[in-house]
Amino acid sequence: MKRIIAAAFVIAAICSCTRHEAPLIGISSGYSETGRMSVGQTYVNSVIQAGGVPVILPLVRDSITAEKIISRLDGIIMSGGEDFAPAYFGEEEIPELGTVNGPRDTSDMLLMNAAIRHKLAILGICRGEQGLNVALGGSLYQDLPAQHPSTEAADSSKMLLTHRQEEPSTTATQTVTIAEGSYLHQILGVTTLQVNSHHHQAVKAPAPGVTITAETQDGVVEAFEALQYNIVATQFHPEAFAQFGKEPYIRIFRDLVKRAEK
Repeated sequence: MKRIIAAAFVIAAICSCTRHEAPLIGISSGYSETGRMSVGQTYVNSVIQAGGVPVILPLVRDSITAEKIISRLDGIIMSGGEDFAPAYFGEEEIPELGTVNGPRDTSDMLLMNAAIRHKLAILGICRGEQGLNVALGGSLYQDLPAQHPSTEAADSSKMLLTHRQEEPSTTATQTVTIAEGSYLHQILGVTTLQVNSHHHQAVKAPAPGVTITAETQDGVVEAFEALQYNIVATQFHPEAFAQFGKEPYIRIFRDLVKRAEK
C-alpha cells in the first residue's frame, strides 16, 4: 500500500510539472470620467471559450509600467471604445469627430507599442483595430459619412452603408468579403461573413506592413493583418458571437490563444 501511495505521489508530481498552462490574455479596459475602468464581459467570455485565461488590464500612464505588464502576458486584446484623437495620426479634428478619451488614448498607445516591441500575440477589435493601424503609422477616417469617398459616388450601388447600426452586437447587419489566401481566411475558412457594425471611424490609409483582409461592399476596411508584428485585427465585434462558442467567430479567439502559446 505504501508503495502504491508513493507511486501516486510521483505520478502527481510529474503531471504537475508537465501540465500545459493556458496562456494569459490581457484585455485593454475602458476608462470613465469618474475614474472607473471596465471591460465588456463578452471579451472575457470569448477568451475563456477559446481556452485562454483573461486578465483585465488597468490604464497606464508611462512606458515602464506598460512594459512590465506586457512582459507578463502571452497575448493581448485591444478592445472597442471611443474615437481616437486625430492628433495621433497628424490631423486636425473635424466637427463630426465623436467623443475622445485622452487617458485611454495614452494608455492604449503605450500598451500597443510595448506589445508590438515584444511581438506579443495581438488581436485588435473595433477601436483596437483602428488604434493598431495608427500605432503602426496609418490613419483613420474621423467620420465615414463625412469623409469616405463612396458618399460622393454617382452609382447608388456603391454608396456608403450604414456602419453605425443600433441593433445589438449579436445581430449581424452587414456582409464582409474576406481575401482568399489571407491569414484571416485560413482562420475562418470562409470568404464571406455576416458581421455586426457599430462604428463611424475606420482605417483610411493602411500603415506600412498592414494587409487589408476584409471589406464591406462600400470598401470600408473590416479586418487587417500584420503578421510580422503578430497582429490580427477586425473592425467588427466577433466577441459578441464567440462568447457563445459560435462558429466561425470563436476561431478568431482560438487563433489568438494558439499564437499566444508560441
